[in-house]
Amino acid sequence: MVGKKNIKTTSSPSSRKGRSIEQRRYPIPVIAFVVAERTRGSTWKVIIEKVKEKFGTAPTERQMRTWWNRYGTDVNRSMKELVRNELMEIAQGVMANTVDATLWVYYPMQKRCMELGLPADKAFLFTVLLSMESLVQPENFDSLIQEYKEIRDQLREGVDTEALTRAFYPPRKKAEERSKQE
Repeated sequence: MVGKKNIKTTSSPSSRKGRSIEQRRYPIPVIAFVVAERTRGSTWKVIIEKVKEKFGTAPTERQMRTWWNRYGTDVNRSMKELVRNELMEIAQGVMANTVDATLWVYYPMQKRCMELGLPADKAFLFTVLLSMESLVQPENFDSLIQEYKEIRDQLREGVDTEALTRAFYPPRKKAEERSKQE
């Protein structure tokens, strides 16, 4: 057939289902580093050298200009977008690990606590302690706990000890309200 051309269609640089093309090739820390360096006023050649040194990769100046045009003009908005994309990717793995831990660790621990005559709500705390013991090795665990008891007040000085709790667990007030409703 005469006159028929091979037409190749291309997709847009970003799709709704995943990371954009440049994010597949270059990790988000590289993109963020390039945007941050350009914001500081570094030249493209200097940025390329810094990226090579820090990340072991070298995006082209054209690619970096694309990132700058997309993310560099409004740094707050662009960094939020990059972080959101990264968090969405991480969240899937976290959810899978949470389900796995609940099924294989927490529920059996609840059952074991009840068999031992302990309240089921202690299962989570015992799970945390057993995980810590596994992490530091059983032979080191008792001495670590003893050392912690001796210096825990000093460790708390200048540290917001509730920050970790707020980050990973619902506020106690809400938890207490849910308990009352049940």
